[in-house]
Parts: sequence; C-alpha cells; structure tokens
Amino acid sequence: MTSGVPLETTAPPKTREWKFWATILWVAASVAAFFIVGVLLVLPLLGMLPSELKSHPLTNAVGWLIPWFGALGVFALAIRLTGMRMRDYLGFVPPRLPDIGIGLAGLVVLFLWQCCCSTPPRTGRRRHCSIRIAGQWLRAHGPNYC
Repeated sequence: MTSGVPLETTAPPKTREWKFWATILWVAASVAAFFIVGVLLVLPLLGMLPSELKSHPLTNAVGWLIPWFGALGVFALAIRLTGMRMRDYLGFVPPRLPDIGIGLAGLVVLFLWQCCCSTPPRTGRRRHCSIRIAGQWLRAHGPNYC
C-alpha cells in the first residue's frame, strides 16, 4: 500500500546527439587514431619482424586491422558519450511492421517499374535479352525484344 505520497519515477537517461561539427571532429579524431596507431604501434612492430614474415599476407592483414580497431575505438567512445546504447545507435533494433510494409511496397514499385516501364538499350540487345529472359519458357512466352 502507498501512503498517498507519489512514487518517484525515473526519467529515461538523457541522450544527446552530436551536431555537424562535433561529428566532423569525431571523424577527424578517428582518422588521427588510425594513423597514430599505425605509425606508433604497427610500424615499430613490423620493423622487429624477420624479412620473410614482413611480406606474409597475414602480417599485412594484421597490420591493417590494428589501426582499424583504434579508429573504431574512437567511434565507440563517441557513441558511449552520447548516452545511447550501441545497439540503438547502430540501428540494430527490430523493424516495426509499418516499416516492413513500406520496404516491401518500395520493392514492388521498383520491380514493376523495371518490368513495365524500362526499354532495352539500343546497343547490346542480344546480351540484354539473354540476361533479361532466363530459361527456355521465358524465351518462348516472354516479351519479344530480340
């Protein structure tokens, strides 16, 4: 039972969005982190490797991945400072039913536009027909562009 005193409600955490110049600065910081990690960490490590390992594809891949993780770390820090969850910021949320309907309607419109309103190009008509009409049944019963 309550004593008539209203219960305290917790407000949702405030999130702040980055404006244009702040976003540009975060991108610049990420690019700087990429180069700083690459120059200060990867190049000295590559200098310590034997010459036969320097040209190995795995060494090359790791040499690019380490700076990328530095750049992604800057982006993760920027997202964390907004107060949003990483899942929400990156859009990993399930779509709502109206969004799915709009997406499917857009695909139907694009398909109908391609089928009904487009004409084959003037050059390469044979190649276009072989791509457009797949299979013998469509060749016999489809539109006769060729």
